[in-house]
Amino acid sequence: MRLVILSNMAHYRRADGALVGHGATARELSALASLFTDVRHVACLHPEPAPADALPYTAPQLTLVPVPPAGGDDLAAKLGILAHTPGYLRAIARELRGADAVHVRAPANLSLYAILALTLAPRPRRRWIKYAGNWAPHPGEPASYRLQRALLAGTLHRAQVTINGAYPDQPAHVHSFV
Repeated sequence: MRLVILSNMAHYRRADGALVGHGATARELSALASLFTDVRHVACLHPEPAPADALPYTAPQLTLVPVPPAGGDDLAAKLGILAHTPGYLRAIARELRGADAVHVRAPANLSLYAILALTLAPRPRRRWIKYAGNWAPHPGEPASYRLQRALLAGTLHRAQVTINGAYPDQPAHVHSFV
Protein backbone atom coordinates (compact mmCIF):
# COMPACT_ATOMS: atom_id res chain seq x y z
CA MET A 1 0.00 0.00 0.00
CA ARG A 2 1.39 3.41 -1.01
CA LEU A 3 1.13 6.50 1.18
CA VAL A 4 1.87 9.95 -0.21
CA ILE A 5 2.83 12.67 2.26
CA LEU A 6 2.60 16.29 1.14
CA SER A 7 4.33 18.88 3.32
CA ASN A 8 6.78 21.75 3.50
CA MET A 9 9.10 19.80 5.79
CA ALA A 10 12.60 21.08 5.13
CA HIS A 11 15.09 18.45 3.96
CA TYR A 12 18.84 18.79 3.53
CA ARG A 13 21.66 16.69 2.11
CA ARG A 14 24.47 16.13 4.62
CA ALA A 15 28.11 16.05 3.53
CA ASP A 16 27.98 12.23 3.62
CA GLY A 17 25.08 12.31 1.12
CA ALA A 18 22.36 11.33 3.61
CA LEU A 19 19.01 13.09 3.32
CA VAL A 20 17.87 14.51 6.64
CA GLY A 21 14.96 16.56 7.92
CA HIS A 22 13.54 18.08 11.11
CA GLY A 23 14.28 15.46 13.76
CA ALA A 24 10.90 15.13 15.47
CA THR A 25 9.02 15.04 12.17
CA ALA A 26 11.48 12.55 10.63
CA ARG A 27 10.85 10.23 13.61
CA GLU A 28 7.07 10.68 13.36
CA LEU A 29 6.99 9.98 9.62
CA SER A 30 9.30 6.98 9.99
CA ALA A 31 6.86 5.49 12.52
CA LEU A 32 3.92 6.21 10.21
CA ALA A 33 5.79 4.62 7.29
CA SER A 34 5.92 1.30 9.14
CA LEU A 35 2.21 0.90 8.27
CA PHE A 36 2.85 1.05 4.49
CA THR A 37 4.97 -0.77 1.91
CA ASP A 38 5.84 2.40 -0.01
CA VAL A 39 5.86 6.01 1.22
CA ARG A 40 6.57 9.00 -1.02
CA HIS A 41 7.11 12.34 0.72
CA VAL A 42 6.75 15.41 -1.51
CA ALA A 43 8.65 18.10 0.40
CA CYS A 44 11.27 20.80 0.06
CA LEU A 45 14.98 20.06 -0.41
CA HIS A 46 17.09 23.01 0.75
CA PRO A 47 20.60 23.63 -0.62
CA GLU A 48 22.13 24.90 2.63
CA PRO A 49 23.77 22.73 5.31
CA ALA A 50 21.49 20.74 7.59
CA PRO A 51 20.75 22.06 11.09
CA ALA A 52 22.07 20.07 14.03
CA ASP A 53 18.64 18.64 14.95
CA ALA A 54 18.09 17.12 11.48
CA LEU A 55 17.78 13.34 11.34
CA PRO A 56 17.48 10.77 8.55
CA TYR A 57 14.36 8.67 8.14
CA THR A 58 14.67 5.23 9.70
CA ALA A 59 12.07 3.65 7.40
CA PRO A 60 13.68 2.23 4.24
CA GLN A 61 10.38 2.40 2.34
CA LEU A 62 10.17 6.21 2.77
CA THR A 63 11.42 8.19 -0.25
CA LEU A 64 11.73 11.96 -0.61
CA VAL A 65 10.26 13.48 -3.76
CA PRO A 66 12.10 16.82 -3.65
CA VAL A 67 10.60 20.12 -4.67
CA PRO A 68 12.35 23.50 -4.41
CA PRO A 69 11.67 25.60 -1.32
CA ALA A 70 9.86 28.91 -1.75
CA GLY A 71 8.37 31.60 0.40
CA GLY A 72 9.54 33.97 3.05
CA ASP A 73 8.61 37.18 4.80
CA ASP A 74 8.96 39.81 2.08
CA LEU A 75 6.80 40.35 -1.00
CA ALA A 76 9.43 39.10 -3.46
CA ALA A 77 9.79 35.83 -1.52
CA LYS A 78 6.02 35.38 -1.42
CA LEU A 79 5.79 35.98 -5.17
CA GLY A 80 8.50 33.35 -5.60
CA ILE A 81 5.94 30.80 -4.45
CA LEU A 82 3.91 31.55 -7.58
CA ALA A 83 6.91 30.76 -9.77
CA HIS A 84 7.07 27.27 -8.25
CA THR A 85 3.31 26.64 -8.43
CA PRO A 86 3.35 24.65 -11.71
CA GLY A 87 6.10 22.35 -10.42
CA TYR A 88 4.37 21.86 -7.08
CA LEU A 89 1.06 21.02 -8.76
CA ARG A 90 2.74 18.57 -11.18
CA ALA A 91 4.49 16.76 -8.32
CA ILE A 92 1.29 16.58 -6.26
CA ALA A 93 -0.80 15.29 -9.20
CA ARG A 94 1.84 12.74 -10.24
CA GLU A 95 2.15 11.29 -6.74
CA LEU A 96 -1.60 11.26 -6.00
CA ARG A 97 -2.19 9.11 -9.11
CA GLY A 98 -0.35 6.15 -7.58
CA ALA A 99 -1.44 6.64 -3.97
CA ASP A 100 -3.66 4.43 -1.83
CA ALA A 101 -3.68 7.05 0.95
CA VAL A 102 -2.56 10.65 1.37
CA HIS A 103 -1.39 12.59 4.41
CA VAL A 104 -1.10 16.38 4.20
CA ARG A 105 0.78 18.34 6.86
CA ALA A 106 -0.53 21.89 7.20
CA PRO A 107 -0.33 24.84 7.42
CA ALA A 108 2.25 25.56 4.74
CA ASN A 109 2.54 26.72 1.14
CA LEU A 110 2.74 23.25 -0.36
CA SER A 111 -0.09 21.99 1.85
CA LEU A 112 -2.37 24.75 0.58
CA TYR A 113 -1.83 23.47 -2.97
CA ALA A 114 -2.37 19.91 -1.73
CA ILE A 115 -5.68 20.80 -0.07
CA LEU A 116 -6.85 22.50 -3.26
CA ALA A 117 -5.73 19.50 -5.35
CA LEU A 118 -7.67 17.13 -3.10
CA THR A 119 -10.86 19.05 -3.79
CA LEU A 120 -10.51 18.01 -7.45
CA ALA A 121 -8.84 14.60 -7.18
CA PRO A 122 -11.15 11.59 -6.94
CA ARG A 123 -8.38 9.39 -5.52
CA PRO A 124 -7.03 8.36 -3.15
CA ARG A 125 -10.06 7.93 -0.95
CA ARG A 126 -8.07 7.56 2.28
CA ARG A 127 -7.13 11.11 3.31
CA TRP A 128 -5.73 12.61 6.50
CA ILE A 129 -4.77 16.23 6.95
CA LYS A 130 -2.87 17.26 10.05
CA TYR A 131 -3.21 20.96 10.87
CA ALA A 132 -0.34 21.54 13.29
CA GLY A 133 -0.84 25.29 13.67
CA ASN A 134 -3.16 27.05 16.07
CA TRP A 135 -6.74 26.25 15.00
CA ALA A 136 -8.03 29.42 16.65
CA PRO A 137 -7.39 32.60 14.64
CA HIS A 138 -4.87 35.02 16.11
CA PRO A 139 -3.62 38.48 15.16
CA GLY A 140 -0.68 38.63 12.79
CA GLU A 141 -1.03 35.12 11.38
CA PRO A 142 -0.48 34.66 7.64
CA ALA A 143 -3.60 34.96 5.47
CA SER A 144 -2.77 31.55 3.97
CA TYR A 145 -3.24 29.96 7.43
CA ARG A 146 -6.74 31.47 7.68
CA LEU A 147 -7.51 30.21 4.19
CA GLN A 148 -6.27 26.70 5.00
CA ARG A 149 -8.37 26.57 8.19
CA ALA A 150 -11.44 27.71 6.25
CA LEU A 151 -10.87 25.05 3.58
CA LEU A 152 -10.29 22.37 6.23
CA ALA A 153 -13.42 23.35 8.17
CA GLY A 154 -15.35 22.58 4.98
CA THR A 155 -15.57 19.15 3.39
CA LEU A 156 -14.63 19.65 -0.27
CA HIS A 157 -11.26 17.95 0.39
CA ARG A 158 -13.06 14.80 1.68
CA ALA A 159 -10.46 14.19 4.39
CA GLN A 160 -10.32 13.58 8.09
CA VAL A 161 -8.57 16.51 9.78
CA THR A 162 -6.65 16.42 13.05
CA ILE A 163 -5.82 19.52 15.04
CA ASN A 164 -3.86 20.33 18.17
CA GLY A 165 -6.28 20.96 21.04
CA ALA A 166 -10.06 21.02 21.29
CA TYR A 167 -12.20 23.92 20.16
CA PRO A 168 -15.92 24.66 20.41
CA ASP A 169 -18.05 23.89 17.35
CA GLN A 170 -15.47 21.69 15.60
CA PRO A 171 -16.95 20.12 12.45
CA ALA A 172 -17.53 16.34 12.69
CA HIS A 173 -14.55 15.57 10.40
CA VAL A 174 -12.14 17.69 12.51
CA HIS A 175 -10.70 15.67 15.40
CA SER A 176 -8.64 16.83 18.37
CA PHE A 177 -5.22 15.20 18.37
CA VAL A 178 -3.37 15.49 21.64
